[in-house]
Amino acid sequence: MIETFRRQTLFAQACVADILKPGDSAVDGTVGTGEDTVFLAHCVGLKGKVYGFDIQKAALQEARENIQKKAVKTPIQLICDGHQHMDCYPEIADNPNIGAVMFNLGYWPDGDPFVTTQTETTLKALKQSAELIRPGGIVSVIAYAHSEGQDEKRQIDQWTAHLDHHYDTYCFDVKNHKGAPTVYLILKKESRH
Repeated sequence: MIETFRRQTLFAQACVADILKPGDSAVDGTVGTGEDTVFLAHCVGLKGKVYGFDIQKAALQEARENIQKKAVKTPIQLICDGHQHMDCYPEIADNPNIGAVMFNLGYWPDGDPFVTTQTETTLKALKQSAELIRPGGIVSVIAYAHSEGQDEKRQIDQWTAHLDHHYDTYCFDVKNHKGAPTVYLILKKESRH
């Protein structure tokens, strides 16, 4: 359990795994190597669907290879586009079963470290994600301490602090490690009748 808290990626995945159900759909907003894509596929199972976004074709190719190597059978659609355009895809925008959207911000570990997520497009994608997830769904965000990441973190802090009462938002920091990533969780409340 403690190791889950030490690694932000594992912590975010544990929180998402608690929410996603077999048959749900999920979105990986930052595919990179495809680790979260594969994780989401395992969560939603064969009757679910995963959509993954990345702007770098080489990242999507690496993710495809990772998906094949791990023999994932869940339907996965990898999209070479920015995550801020996810609501332009009817299969996502009109899907009532999106249980989770995950973001691991920053840069693709095997690519150019100067090609990073950008504050403006990240915020657009987060706003769309909060709308797209089903009641009871989750958005997870891991934000890093690189120069663009600092601005992203500040803006995400402000945005999550001002979400309305239909959401619960959480922020997890390692307080005694300067530069450690921050995990944000946005939970959409179940509707009460």
